Amino acid sequence: MTQTEGGLPSFRLDAFMNQFADNGTKVKSGSELFSIAIDMELAGQEFYRKIAAKTQNPSAKRFFEEASSDEARHVNNFRRLREELVAGRRDMVDEGLSAVAQNLVLPDRSHAAKVAESGNLKEAIELSIEMEANTIQFYRQLAELYPQHRDIINEILQEEVNHLTLLQCMPY
Repeated sequence: MTQTEGGLPSFRLDAFMNQFADNGTKVKSGSELFSIAIDMELAGQEFYRKIAAKTQNPSAKRFFEEASSDEARHVNNFRRLREELVAGRRDMVDEGLSAVAQNLVLPDRSHAAKVAESGNLKEAIELSIEMEANTIQFYRQLAELYPQHRDIINEILQEEVNHLTLLQCMPY
């Protein structure tokens, strides 16, 4: 994998991910953005839980169990942020967000399920690296768009960076 700005691995999103919505559909609210973050975290949680159950490598098993737990906590944080955003009536997305929204994607869950089911640790780590890199890029944009929530988003972002770092060092 080649490196992008910030040291994140570059990858082809279209080869790995499905689009969040039908082509041309635009995200119309900030709460939709936080819903996407929730869906990303739920997909990661499920994937990591399945890999943890399949792997025979004790250190990988421990990592994936902990990562699954982290993702569950992130879901709760993003749900709270989404509720605060809606309650504050600051939920409309400006036109400048259209370019960001069109690039929002969720993991291809059927592919992730096949990788998890296979128990192939190398493929699981490679897919996990791509998922974490995509998540990091999205959360960086989210933190810029919602400065009132930047602290909690950056806290979650740091955990995702830690996941990525550990995955990049994990032998398979």
